[in-house]
Amino acid sequence: MILPRLAGPHTPRFIAAGDFERPYIVMEFIAGASVKSLLARVPLAPTEAGAIGARIAFALHDIHRQHVIHLDLKPSNVLLRGENAVLIDFGLARHDQLPDLVQEEAEGPVGTGAYISPEQVLGVRSDPRSDLFSLGVILYFLATGDRPFGEPQGVNNWRRRLWRDPVPPRARNAAVPPWLQEIILRCLETDPEARYATAAQLAFDLQHPDQVPLTARAGRIAMTVFSPSFGVGSASIASPNGRAVP
Repeated sequence: MILPRLAGPHTPRFIAAGDFERPYIVMEFIAGASVKSLLARVPLAPTEAGAIGARIAFALHDIHRQHVIHLDLKPSNVLLRGENAVLIDFGLARHDQLPDLVQEEAEGPVGTGAYISPEQVLGVRSDPRSDLFSLGVILYFLATGDRPFGEPQGVNNWRRRLWRDPVPPRARNAAVPPWLQEIILRCLETDPEARYATAAQLAFDLQHPDQVPLTARAGRIAMTVFSPSFGVGSASIASPNGRAVP
């Protein structure tokens, strides 16, 4: 239902589909490597991570202006073809002018545990900024070699991102510059209102790091934990090399 309504260089061209009795879909073959193929050599240089992130952000901007939210953005669902990122696998996507069959049929939140946004965990599938959160996870992985929330299994583990920020990227990889940490942590804000308003704004910052306004996010060195009373406090965790990260 969704793919035939999409056009442009950032999605596969739809060719044909079957019916409910013989379900199938035929689409354009995309000749390109997935972002997942890059994970073997992470962490990437900040400029390379930023350039890849900008390509993905432009692809998100393109589908968002066509009324679609991907809702399952992850490295294996992004192919790099020339200068463009191509998004694939719209099985969990939502089109704001079509019935949301995924939400109607699912008994709880659906997504990929490492990349799902906080609002998706709560059952909200109508905010394009959910895709920006997932892109923040990808950028974090490309910049540090780690996923900000690990590989959580099950909804109870997914819910931890509702009250706990990730370890700041610069605490995991000192080579991450302040501008890139600022962008990543802004994408990973629990509250969608605190993220970028649009994918286009995110793409601009990734392409112009010298113009990124730095806030307290850029200098953060500790993970923050939000208590049930919504207070914020610092926490220490173990880093991958066994040393404590404040």
